[in-house]
Amino acid sequence: MKLEIETLRADRHKLAETAASALGGRHRLLAMVASDEKEIGVDRFVLRYFFAAGEPGRVLALETTAPESDPTYASLTTLFPAAAWSEREAFDLFGVRPAGHPDLRPLVLHEDFPEGVHPLRKDYRHDRVEPRVPRRAFTFPKVEGDGVFEIPVGPIHAGIIEPGHFRFQVMGDTVLHLEAKLFYTHRGLEKRAEGMDVGEGVRLAEQICGVCAVSHALSYAQAVEGIAGLEVPPRALYLRSLFAELERLYNHVGDIANICAGVGFAYGSNHGARWKEALMQLNARVAGHRYLRGAVVPGGAARDVADRQLDDIARTVAEVRDNIGQIVHDALGNPIVHDRFKKTGVLWKDIAVKFGAVGPAARASKIDMDARRDFPHAAYPHLSFEVPVLEDGDVLARFVIRALEAGQSAEMIRQIAEHLPEGEIRVPVDGLPAYRYGLGITESARGENVHFVMTGPGNTIYRYRVRPASYVNWPVLPFCVPGNIVPDFPLINKSFELCYSCCDR
Repeated sequence: MKLEIETLRADRHKLAETAASALGGRHRLLAMVASDEKEIGVDRFVLRYFFAAGEPGRVLALETTAPESDPTYASLTTLFPAAAWSEREAFDLFGVRPAGHPDLRPLVLHEDFPEGVHPLRKDYRHDRVEPRVPRRAFTFPKVEGDGVFEIPVGPIHAGIIEPGHFRFQVMGDTVLHLEAKLFYTHRGLEKRAEGMDVGEGVRLAEQICGVCAVSHALSYAQAVEGIAGLEVPPRALYLRSLFAELERLYNHVGDIANICAGVGFAYGSNHGARWKEALMQLNARVAGHRYLRGAVVPGGAARDVADRQLDDIARTVAEVRDNIGQIVHDALGNPIVHDRFKKTGVLWKDIAVKFGAVGPAARASKIDMDARRDFPHAAYPHLSFEVPVLEDGDVLARFVIRALEAGQSAEMIRQIAEHLPEGEIRVPVDGLPAYRYGLGITESARGENVHFVMTGPGNTIYRYRVRPASYVNWPVLPFCVPGNIVPDFPLINKSFELCYSCCDR
């Protein structure tokens, strides 16, 4: 099913007023995209807010423009707190100021980046190097008083994770406030995409995140196909869902193992890691890459699957499903593990809704959403599956949600293996119209990934914007930590399984 996008245009000074009257509380913010379109329009900057319209496959785009002489507009953050990061990012990278935004501290460009320099403007060269000029301190809300201490963690960590900085305000072992700071290794992938051939852009997309290659490539491909008006062959649609569910399955199995590691439950972490490895070896046998890179391209799929490989997939996935079910059963039957999981790191539904949380984190907090169902794509309209939803919003709920979703993925893989249609797997993508945009929305293991692609002349990319699942889930994490003890933070963090790389795109 192709996305149906309805566009509503508004004066930049009345943007919030228009949003309040036209949207109310009935729409969920999917993504906000800023772009420099001086070459193709009257005003230099265009701002587009995309909202889920509440019906399958429907999106509402709220659009406004701002001139170079006065790049300001009315912020939507007070109405839609989920817009907070996107508006801050647009201010950093384009210099468009959201009037009325409650927190315009630097986000992507840290405090030592030169003021007045905006890397995503079209006249900024991608190879330009900026000297660091300390000019502002890292400021954040603090809890002060007798017995309150501050614990700084990171950005460099003892393990192999990427850099992120966390400031804890604590009283004894109890956390009173947490501030998280990311974007330490921002790679400038969206700038790199400008002028790139659309066919090459998928390679960039699948390197946004190490473990969401299929989801990002699929979102990108769907955005391009929306511009082209392409019909993807049925076999390719099924292959896309196959690769996407193999990706989801190995991620969920790995996350189950990691959450067990967060409480020192070695049986669960070791055996979970073992079965994740079995799935990644399966990926290599089937698609030629452990992380499934190179499987999805605009126009279809780049890898086909033979009958003998389908047998291998069905056999391996069934074995993993049964063994992971036993691990989960044993973990939940262990009173110490269960006690550590229960009521730890609660994400309340109102916070999740307010800040636009997605994926397992949202579904564990009683939010019934899943892009595979709500924005039907690939072969999902032809597959039978359920969307598990729990209500407690704690580590236990996020653990169980992953186990339930792993079972659903295994079942979908079985259906695909039994009903994979014959036919071609790819159609050509060329002759794309210039200055048209498309959206791609998919459901990764972490949640909904949204890609915006605007074409330029000669099948090139004019503007590329990625809103990954972790981008909207990171802001809710600090709300889940106060009231818990410091040693539970690694467990809470693992239960969200947030990605640094997706933000540092």
